[in-house]
Amino acid sequence: MHTLQKRDRRLTPSGHVRAVERLRRDKARLDLNRVCTVPGCSTQVSPENLGSLCTKHRWRQKEAGHAWHPMPRGKQRKAARRAVARYLDSASQHNNAGRLLTLLQAAINRKLREPLTNALKPAQIRREAHSLTTKGKSQIVWAWLSQRQDFDRLAYRLLIEAMALEVWARCFYEGQKANLPRLLHTTVGRTAVWCSHIQETKIRTTTQWVSRSCYPASEGPMQKVSADIPVTDRWRPTPYVRVAVGKRVFLVLREALPANWITDDMIADTLRDHHSMEEQSK
Repeated sequence: MHTLQKRDRRLTPSGHVRAVERLRRDKARLDLNRVCTVPGCSTQVSPENLGSLCTKHRWRQKEAGHAWHPMPRGKQRKAARRAVARYLDSASQHNNAGRLLTLLQAAINRKLREPLTNALKPAQIRREAHSLTTKGKSQIVWAWLSQRQDFDRLAYRLLIEAMALEVWARCFYEGQKANLPRLLHTTVGRTAVWCSHIQETKIRTTTQWVSRSCYPASEGPMQKVSADIPVTDRWRPTPYVRVAVGKRVFLVLREALPANWITDDMIADTLRDHHSMEEQSK
């Protein structure tokens, strides 16, 4: 992916009118007495929302990736990381350990690494945002990550974290399977976006009034001077971009790891570790 993915077509005026009419028609069909479908929530859904979630859980679905399921953290995530560490240790002792590293490195170079020319500045991103797709904006994030000196190490850390999340999902996830990918992609994508630090520091010349102790009687104590102030310009990706960023990490796993790499024994060991940690905390 050497060029940023852009939208192939724009919405024509007639198409915009049809979209608005379709939106009004869908709103007219909604039940005005709807309640939130999250278990334990009986808040009435606003008539402006087309979905079946209240404002609180709709916001949480965008930010966390799931409307009600708790984030994978604490003892559950720690047990899943231990299972991944055991899997990698056993894989490093086999004869095909070099093959696994080769597959991972090739997948990282093909799916994650982006040319540095795609690392647009925040001002450039805002100028091109109307023509970029969500996948194109995720390319910008990975281009900024590719500028790091420790990009390979960061990529491996993200892959290990994604493996731990997959183990966690097989052991502890309780929601619908259709909502699981967005939760996993958001969790990994949030970490990747935070590590990218998409920002630019500019020097802005401004005027300030400073007080002086010695001054002519005809001027007064305040003096107008010019000062250079550093200003940081940032670009904060939307939740949809974070999902697209995290999705690319899991695509690397699909290329490098076998489809059934999570075995029943690994799930049993993870549940046993979690149970032992729960017993120790009591």
